[in-house]
Amino acid sequence: MGTSTGSQSANWRPVLALALGLIVFYAAWVVLWGLDAHGYGEALRIYGIDPVIVRGYAAPLPFFDLQGVLSWPECARRGVDVLVSNPCDPIGRPANYSPLLAHPIFGGIGAARTLPLGFAIDLVILALLPFVIRPQNVPQLTVALLAAASPAVLYALERCNIDVIVFAALTFGILVAPKPVRHRISAAVGFLLGFVKFYPFCLLLLVLRERLQIFLVATVAAMAALGLFYFANHHAFQVMVFPGPDWFGDTFSARQVADGLADLLKLQRALVLPLLVIPAVLCARFAWRLSGRIAEALPRRAWDECDYQLLLVGSVIIVSCFVLQSSLYYRALFLLAALPGLWRLRDRAGPGLRRLIGWSIAGLIACLWAETVRTGLVQIAGLIPAPALRLAALKTVQVVILALREPLWWAEVTVLAGVVAAFLRQTPLIRLVMGLIQLKYGVSANGPVVVLAASHDPDRQT
Repeated sequence: MGTSTGSQSANWRPVLALALGLIVFYAAWVVLWGLDAHGYGEALRIYGIDPVIVRGYAAPLPFFDLQGVLSWPECARRGVDVLVSNPCDPIGRPANYSPLLAHPIFGGIGAARTLPLGFAIDLVILALLPFVIRPQNVPQLTVALLAAASPAVLYALERCNIDVIVFAALTFGILVAPKPVRHRISAAVGFLLGFVKFYPFCLLLLVLRERLQIFLVATVAAMAALGLFYFANHHAFQVMVFPGPDWFGDTFSARQVADGLADLLKLQRALVLPLLVIPAVLCARFAWRLSGRIAEALPRRAWDECDYQLLLVGSVIIVSCFVLQSSLYYRALFLLAALPGLWRLRDRAGPGLRRLIGWSIAGLIACLWAETVRTGLVQIAGLIPAPALRLAALKTVQVVILALREPLWWAEVTVLAGVVAAFLRQTPLIRLVMGLIQLKYGVSANGPVVVLAASHDPDRQT
């Protein structure tokens, strides 16, 4: 898998060290769960993850999200409408992913197989991570260990959410796909996975890499398939109940700033939401200007290389989920896909961009560990015996988290949006549109156009 990365000579010692570190770290969690269930639950809390403890079970339940998904078709085979209620789940969670996952045809797997299946899925992820991140020196190994052992990744693996399967399928496809069709594989796998958990549909953006004719055909076919899917399942979409946003919980989203302000200031959310326009415009403007510098550092064909394709796919997913919905913390797993591309981009960038990418890597790690900080502060505040002081401390923690965590996510997403915009700048359709704007109005995306000249780089010619 490492032969198609675009790197001339890979240093495999840090990769092997990362693999060994992951084995030791996650094996310790398994041993702790097997020997001391109470200690396992307390360790999860310290790490920033609430253990799943259900009445009737002696120990915290691992792979709880996977168990819920497996229970849906199992109950559906019994004639239960799992969109409304689900007695096969330990806490009765109804189906709230794709209706396809609740089809009775999958009921033969059964929730009783949660444990072996969860271990198998997590082992696949842990086997993939060293090849995905692929550190090449000691500083990168340190960052890779911090990222792969972060609470966001542990949360995803401990719950064994469908997101880990999406991550595995996308990254494996990128690692093994031939370079000329790598972007097509990413788009196709993302589109198929969208029928499982919706958000991978955003990877249809990669179709913009194609010539206009292929783009139109692919877009029409995708829209037709989506239309049929919705028509066949429109009743399910009307009945399904999705979890609401929780700005102070283990989630990330662009709207959490407004939700937090509305909650803390006791204002109606509708009055605060318009305030998001200001940071959104500023971040979008910065991301677009940044994209020009990234596009200068990366020729158009560089996006077909493994590291930059991983960076692009991770950026598209994180940016789309941040803007369009509220995502649980485990989806930050996709930040790991961005690491190798950010490292390579930093190495080939000019001084200013190199510094910015370095800060964005530090911010990426901070995003992955933010939940430990939040839950740690909440736990400390909860130790205060006086009720009034405890409530005041919790309010202070909320203000601190709103002031620190949300700007951190906005800054990180802005850089990743710059990566996505750099890719868009170099796609045929966007280049055509920008060229027409330049010819008609005599302005470019960055200011007036005096002379229009083709670059000598064949990858940059229109």
